[in-house]
Amino acid sequence: MKRTSQYDPVFDSIRNTLISNDDFLITSHIHPDGDSLASALVLSDILKQLNKHSVIIIDDEIPVKYRFFPGIENVRRFDGQPVDNEKAICCVLDASNLDRLGSMKSIVENAKTSINIDHHARNQRYATINWVDGCESSTVEMVYQLLVYLDCKLSGELATLIYSGIVCDTGRFRFPNTTYRSMSVCVEMLRQGISASAISEQIYYKKHPDTLKALGRCLENLELKEDGRIGILTMTLSDTRDFPEADTEGFVEYLHSIDGTEINFICKEKDPDVFRVSLRSKTDVDVSLIAESFQGGGHAKAAGCTVNGSIESVKNRVLEVIKSSLKTKLSQMVA
Repeated sequence: MKRTSQYDPVFDSIRNTLISNDDFLITSHIHPDGDSLASALVLSDILKQLNKHSVIIIDDEIPVKYRFFPGIENVRRFDGQPVDNEKAICCVLDASNLDRLGSMKSIVENAKTSINIDHHARNQRYATINWVDGCESSTVEMVYQLLVYLDCKLSGELATLIYSGIVCDTGRFRFPNTTYRSMSVCVEMLRQGISASAISEQIYYKKHPDTLKALGRCLENLELKEDGRIGILTMTLSDTRDFPEADTEGFVEYLHSIDGTEINFICKEKDPDVFRVSLRSKTDVDVSLIAESFQGGGHAKAAGCTVNGSIESVKNRVLEVIKSSLKTKLSQMVA
């Protein structure tokens, strides 16, 4: 498992930067998920073991389902106030481009040194030091390699974070990014005594009644386009107000169970005429490219972006890009 500088000089550069500096600012993308939060918390613990000071700031709220993560109380939400990062090294985790950082973007851009650790293959390599590996299951698996390389202690709390991050980003080991090594890492975490069932219960099965009510509302608005190849769900601010405790992450997955759908997406209104769009692909169409056309990002099978406009205009704009992508795929198959 341990890497060597002979094969990975970028990895060695990160190690040297961590050791030779004292102050660090850790951040990740808006709409944080299990992998991004776990990565940030594990890196923060590594720095603590190295006797370094670090803060974690993310420009978004933490979803309820991840609030059981050990150390999650140390994650600060960006409050718009100036961040003193003049001396800090900025560590960006699990973000394919700077636009994914929200208001933290300018802070990273103005940092004297920045480190970018990410497993999105289309990462824009925007930092001073970039460690990008699209073959990894998750960013937290990469940070775990750093922990091993630096001979830091693996506690039960860290094992919970690492296992949780991998489970989340592999879709409970369903996605193509599930590898022999990622499964081996999870086995190692289980050896630390963590409870896989308890983690799954917290993330996937402990739901507020508002979540189920919101899902019912969304499914009532289900649309199928292009002879059932594209599935669409929508959720407005009115729905959000009706179900304030709803956790809508994963709603788009229900469209995946519909036989015949190829690409699915949900539009959720976060602010007036501002929609968070989550996309999923069951085909060779890379939805990260669709998300990037709206300054978003993600993976080939799962991606997201933020689109401004009325609900109909947002839905139709995303739909047109998807239809174009499906036509391109069809023409390539014919050729």
